[in-house]
Amino acid sequence: MKHINNIIFFAAIFLVLSSCEDYLTKTIEFEEVGYEPQIVINAKVKDSIDYMNISISQNVNYANNSNSEFQLIDGAEVKFFIDGDELAVEDEAFEVNNSSDLYNHHVKFPSGFDVANKEFSMEVSHPDYPTANTVTSINTFPEITNISFEENARTGTDFGYPIMQDATTFTIEDRDDGINYYKFGIRGDFDYNIEVDDPFAVELYFGGLIISDEDFNGSSKEFTVYSQNLEWDESDLTLIITNISESEYKFSDSYSTYQSAQDFGFFSEPVTLFTNIENGLGIFSAEQVQKFPIE
Repeated sequence: MKHINNIIFFAAIFLVLSSCEDYLTKTIEFEEVGYEPQIVINAKVKDSIDYMNISISQNVNYANNSNSEFQLIDGAEVKFFIDGDELAVEDEAFEVNNSSDLYNHHVKFPSGFDVANKEFSMEVSHPDYPTANTVTSINTFPEITNISFEENARTGTDFGYPIMQDATTFTIEDRDDGINYYKFGIRGDFDYNIEVDDPFAVELYFGGLIISDEDFNGSSKEFTVYSQNLEWDESDLTLIITNISESEYKFSDSYSTYQSAQDFGFFSEPVTLFTNIENGLGIFSAEQVQKFPIE
């Protein structure tokens, strides 16, 4: 009886291992998700510039490893408008710092061009892709007042270690012209990591902070930006405040969330990057930058 029981036991183990091997080596059929080629637009309207570079590329089919991660589209027709008036678009990049590697069109702005209170729109067509459209705009830059600086204002932490932080305080005299969006930064020899004790501020993964005026629209609000005190950086510090479009705000927020999620590998939640391109992908945005010496 004992001998029979051993035979039954080893037979059961063999069946279990055989089923495991079959499971581990089973070929799973992959049903490819539908892929539609789309135009990808990337461009930013800035103040105090004579031109804007435009990148017209194509999206990537993630199921096809032979696709490159970035590929410009040749032969696209790009139309650019300011308040409905069309400006000529040149079919080449305005080369600055090897920018031609990433862009393939540019538009030249009229002399004395001001980015505020204008509607910028773009239409991109190509026989191999759906026609893509996009719109962006920003309001007038607010008045910045009461700028002050305090060295070693508080003790903060960096990777668990105590650090001394300087404080830069300023007031935004916000305009009552709809929801506005701002980005803060401190720059010396490089861009500093900064903090703001404000629940509405969004810390960006790639540095800086963004905030909307949703809680102070049309009124003034004081902010204090904290940056690490670096005694060896003897350069003059500059407070940088950027008036950004809604599209820039939402894309920056989603991009920072996306980058932060990568740190958690398989445990991260999927993040969708914001796009304001109709029938396409990418980001079209606008910004105004003002710089204020603080030391």
